[in-house]
Amino acid sequence: MQQDGWISIADAIQRVSESIGDTNKAGCYPDALAAIRAAAYDGKISMRGRKQLPSRGDFRSRDAYSDLRTDIESVYWRNSVLNAYSTSPQLPPDYHTQPESVKAWGPAGPDERNHYADLVVSALDLFRQWPTRR
Repeated sequence: MQQDGWISIADAIQRVSESIGDTNKAGCYPDALAAIRAAAYDGKISMRGRKQLPSRGDFRSRDAYSDLRTDIESVYWRNSVLNAYSTSPQLPPDYHTQPESVKAWGPAGPDERNHYADLVVSALDLFRQWPTRR
């Protein structure tokens, strides 16, 4: 679903998976997730999300995140990945990112306060990067 020039991460993954021919739904579209991550890291697409707050709840708690979506800097994607929750529009807009490896964010691993929830992708960037569907 598109809203004010932004597309939900699940819809963006669907578009990219169709565009690149990633049909591995059971594996949560790994090629599409990798392509989106690489494009975000390279600054080719802009993403926004609700940043995990420093002191409220753990990363599974809905109130642990800012109410405001903010830009996600491209360097964030150096050691962060999209997770399986990001692929399903039926799931609530839960946390959508995690560290690439257990300690990639620091000694506390996934408990480091570095998650983003409720991700959206710039529609303009998405359609420019993946203009057609197969």
